[in-house]
Parts: sequence; structure tokens; C-alpha cells
Amino acid sequence: MNSETLAFLYNCSAWVLERNVTLLLRLNYTELLSVVHEALNSSDRSDFLRDRIVDCVFANQERPFNLPWWQKLLWSLIYTIIVLVAIGGNSIVMWIVLDAFRKAEDRKELFLYRANENPPTNAEFRS
Repeated sequence: MNSETLAFLYNCSAWVLERNVTLLLRLNYTELLSVVHEALNSSDRSDFLRDRIVDCVFANQERPFNLPWWQKLLWSLIYTIIVLVAIGGNSIVMWIVLDAFRKAEDRKELFLYRANENPPTNAEFRS
């Protein structure tokens, strides 16, 4: 390990363990790793400390699934089109059902209207 990587490791360890970095600089590499290992295993918030040290050590790495802005924009537009088509289709179905309700003459047709009334209106909020 080069000195830059070691300095980075010491700084991250000081940040995670909430200790002064000058105290940790007195330790060699093996002692530092044993202190960090002991702190991670004995702490009641070890998951938090593990996440924090991973965030510190790997802060400069590029995220593998981070899309470029133009791809995010494209997928947002596609999703918007899908939602608008779904709302339009459900509105057409509601219009047809409401038009049929006006002409309903018996209880069976009224039941069919009531059965079809809820799903189209709720589908707009499900997507």
C-alpha cells in the first residue's frame, strides 16, 4: 500500500470511529485494522459503522448503474407516455360505461355500471 492510500484509510477510520486521527497515526497498519475490526464487531451500531466506512473508502468510485442524464430523460418520457395512455384509455372506458348507464333500464345494467365504476378511477393512481 502506498502512503496516500494509508492516509486515506487512517482518515476514514478516524471519521468512522470518531477519534482523533493523530491517535490512530501512532498505530501501524495491522493494529489499525484490528482496532477497526474490534469496533465494528463490538459496537451496538455495527451496521451503521460498516455502511459509514464503506461510504468513506469507496466514495470516489463511480456507481455502476448510474445512467447518463439523456437516458434518464428518455425513460422518464417513456414512462410519462405510458401513464398518459393508461389514463386516456381508462377515461374512454369510463365514458362508454357512463353513456351506457344513462341508457340503463333495468337493475342488471345498473349492477354492471357499479361493478365497473371503481377500477378505472383507481387505475390512474396505481401506475
